[in-house]
Amino acid sequence: MPPQSDLTCEETSTTTTSTINIIAIRHGSSVSNEWMTGSNAWFSPTFCDDIQLADSPLSETGIAQAQQELPKELQCILDSTNLDDVIVLVSPLMRCLQTWFYGVQPLLPSVPTMIVPLLRERIYSASDTGQPWGLLQNKCRELFTKDIAASLDWSLLQDSHAVDESWWYTIPDGQTPPVEWRPCDEQQHYAVPGEPEDVFRERLQVLEEWLRREFVGKTVVLVTHWGVLHHFTQVEVPNCGICQWSFHD
Repeated sequence: MPPQSDLTCEETSTTTTSTINIIAIRHGSSVSNEWMTGSNAWFSPTFCDDIQLADSPLSETGIAQAQQELPKELQCILDSTNLDDVIVLVSPLMRCLQTWFYGVQPLLPSVPTMIVPLLRERIYSASDTGQPWGLLQNKCRELFTKDIAASLDWSLLQDSHAVDESWWYTIPDGQTPPVEWRPCDEQQHYAVPGEPEDVFRERLQVLEEWLRREFVGKTVVLVTHWGVLHHFTQVEVPNCGICQWSFHD
């Protein structure tokens, strides 16, 4: 189990030298979020995954959420935050990168921003698998302005993965697939292996330990996913919702 933390979804106190304040944002509504509805909802007995939804982007609704709703709520929080102490960390999945671009970067244009693979979503379906960072970096150059794309720090991916290598959960060649933990007793079909609970928890323990070690005295803005936020807070955070907590020594 990850180390226990002082976690709330209420406004945090003023940053001290022994505290890390977290402002965590869930990405906007994605194409896959809207596709997984009705008879194809996640827990539906007829759920059928689609590999073409790998790393699905924001939908039109999600873009509108990131452009219109997110900045209003985030600005209210930032008004009482010392921006000199802020750093932004973003999941490499495209829906989070777009949410950052549309809703966070305009408010924090000069704040250091890192791409952090530990923030990726647990793999529930194909949409939670990503793209090799070399391809993803090129897509960001196409989608964002040149200067904004150049401001992203990709070093965590560059230092740990080859340019064409998977940075999300996969089953190594020759390894026995894990026991299926997703609903599978009816007609459900999954296009990719699901990330086991113990693997997911171990990854987020590593994330927490890294945050505690590297960002003492900072306010850290996370752009991440439902599963990550639910792990830390036990709260159902909606698309483009914001949740806050603090790590204390």
